[in-house]
Amino acid sequence: MTDLNEISQHILEVIYARMLHLKTTTASNSISSSFKSGGKPMDSQLTNMGGMNVLQNQIINVVRAYPGERGISVAQICDKLRGVSERQIRDDLDFLSAEGHVYSTVDDDHFRATEL
Repeated sequence: MTDLNEISQHILEVIYARMLHLKTTTASNSISSSFKSGGKPMDSQLTNMGGMNVLQNQIINVVRAYPGERGISVAQICDKLRGVSERQIRDDLDFLSAEGHVYSTVDDDHFRATEL
């Protein structure tokens, strides 16, 4: 070994790998336990690597899948995501809009995704 920075780099890589493993294990345990709960909706507070929770990911996927130029309405999103309140969907659409993932089109009730 010629450079002591190699030791520091190795230690940081080990810490990073451990933290990544813990985060992945915790997330997969939470997801699998939600399936055991008899079909209840997944915990909307669980976040993934992108910083969005499960419900926000579901909403963005529904919005992306809609082909219309006007965008998908909030009512249509509610129909696709049964069991989720309209208030929660609107709150998450506000978050997704503020983060630049969706935008409103013809009015405040129709949305399209910014990226495909």
